[in-house]
Amino acid sequence: IVRYKTLANPQLPEIERYLKYLSFFFVGWCLIWATRTFQCSYVDSGQMAPIIPKDGMIYYDTRGRFPDAPKLERQKTLLYYHQMIQVGMAFQRRFVGRLIGLPGDKVALEKGKLKLNGQIIGEEYVRDPGFFRDDFPEITVPRDHFFLMGDYRADSGGDSRALGPISAHSVLGI
Repeated sequence: IVRYKTLANPQLPEIERYLKYLSFFFVGWCLIWATRTFQCSYVDSGQMAPIIPKDGMIYYDTRGRFPDAPKLERQKTLLYYHQMIQVGMAFQRRFVGRLIGLPGDKVALEKGKLKLNGQIIGEEYVRDPGFFRDDFPEITVPRDHFFLMGDYRADSGGDSRALGPISAHSVLGI
């Protein structure tokens, strides 16, 4: 690019300087947006094995957080946290689970089969479908909560069977 002042446009270098600052601002904004939108997390539970291995790292999209959470669809995989207390100390533990029930849904687990609103749901993604820890009585998912379960149903320590419905505010990303 040839840069020179002409009689027709004596302010050309000044405009180029502003465009350069604007481009640096735009690139910086894009980097900040990308680092706030796409993040990674360590997952220490095996409830989504073999899709997400125990002690694995996952990348997630934070745009699924509340207040956008009501727009989520069933069968999505979500990263969420749960406040836990151990030896007098409170901490947040992160879990990954599949979205089974939305607010207002009735969810139950009977004889190894998932019932959603009274109908048995096929789950081709479940590992070891014949082995389930326990049946789960029917509950209605409260407003602003979700019912989440891991694909490896033998490990229910971090899903809604053990923790209850998960608050939409606890969803970290998709």
